[in-house]
Amino acid sequence: YILYYIVAVLFAAQLYDKPVGVEEILVIVIGSILITMAGAELPMLSVAMIPLGLPVEAMIVILTAIGPLVNGSFVAVDYLGSITATLLVSATESESPQSAIPALEPTQS
Repeated sequence: YILYYIVAVLFAAQLYDKPVGVEEILVIVIGSILITMAGAELPMLSVAMIPLGLPVEAMIVILTAIGPLVNGSFVAVDYLGSITATLLVSATESESPQSAIPALEPTQS
């Protein structure tokens, strides 16, 4: 999500014809990290936009409109990352997955 908010704030800066230098990019990156850590993304968007002099209300409307469209790709990337991490962890383990799970033998009563 960090990259999403960085791109959104850069889009707003271009939309309102604000120059973006190195200092502004640092503010955008740090603000986007704080937005994502806070959890309340859209209300916290002001953390990255107010220091740049950008109107927060317009971007909240734009992001609310495109949010449902891009949310599916966020979920897909999240699942792909979880699956990849699981495969990497299982590949680095010394024992095979079959030997880690004890075989279930039917018991006779």
